[in-house]
Amino acid sequence: MNKETKYKIWQAVGVSTVSILLIVALSWGHRQTPSSVPCEEVVYFFSDASQRMYVSEEELNALLEKEQLFPVGKSIGSVALYRMERLFSEHSMIRSAECYLTPRHTVQVDLSQRIPLLRVEKDEETYFVDTDRKRMPYRPAVTDSVPVIKGAVTEEMACAELAGYAKWLQGNRYWRERVSHLDVRTPKMIHLYLKGAGQPRIILGEIDGYKAKLAKLRTYFEEGAAVTQDKEYTELDLRFKDQVIGRK
Repeated sequence: MNKETKYKIWQAVGVSTVSILLIVALSWGHRQTPSSVPCEEVVYFFSDASQRMYVSEEELNALLEKEQLFPVGKSIGSVALYRMERLFSEHSMIRSAECYLTPRHTVQVDLSQRIPLLRVEKDEETYFVDTDRKRMPYRPAVTDSVPVIKGAVTEEMACAELAGYAKWLQGNRYWRERVSHLDVRTPKMIHLYLKGAGQPRIILGEIDGYKAKLAKLRTYFEEGAAVTQDKEYTELDLRFKDQVIGRK
């Protein structure tokens, strides 16, 4: 192969390489959003919207406006994505938030909401404990059916032992359909109430060992109650090992 032929081949390769680089550069430049382009829209995506909707888009937009973070109309380069994420993450009904820019000059916000695990009802307040075992404020929009705890329950107890009970109860179909609520008189004296009129009050005592206590109560309902059907108990005491004590 002579020098002239080699030169033509390298020339052709060089032109092809330049062409490829030019195409890639133009393509990359087309995908990039100039920082001066205005943001056109905020799009919210709730990962669990089909199951619950505690927060409205209008509320979130108003929150951004209040903090002077609403991005629509601002240049893309000035949108404070991190501050938006932090603001949303601090919202009492939001578990996590992620904000990012899209190629269409919009800001997308991906959100997951907090999920209530139990509801605490006291004389002076009502609140939820969520699945992360943290206090969650009460809102009328939260209509999830969750176990109810009443009486002298502390927040510490609600987020610990009672949260464990509530999680178990939600996964137990038999008792989930029958239990109305717990009434905490003291940490060592807890009463359980069943749904329906005329049901006996159930004395659990401490919450510790609730699974075994309710297991023997179920056995009593399914087997022992037939034997004592002539006796109408107003109270069933589960505090004693291997026994269900009935009182009129």
